[in-house]
Amino acid sequence: MNILTRHLHEQDISYIQHASFALGIALRLSASVVMFTLHGLLPWISIQRRYDLEATSVFLVQQNDWIESTTRRLTDEVKNDFDGVTNTL
Repeated sequence: MNILTRHLHEQDISYIQHASFALGIALRLSASVVMFTLHGLLPWISIQRRYDLEATSVFLVQQNDWIESTTRRLTDEVKNDFDGVTNTL
């Protein structure tokens, strides 16, 4: 398998899905970084609820759950296909 596409095949997602997923996380974390940096330097500027630690943690867990479920689905499909082959032998 091509080194450039192996990860996409392992995750069973397209290049567009992968780019959207990774860039979405990067942009969301970048917004949190900006908010925390501003708050750190200017403490009177509060961090919006959407970018605080709790909301950011929830966002990351949700994104991880999505990608994990995609990987589990692929693994289960391969396992079922393999079980079907071995049962016919």
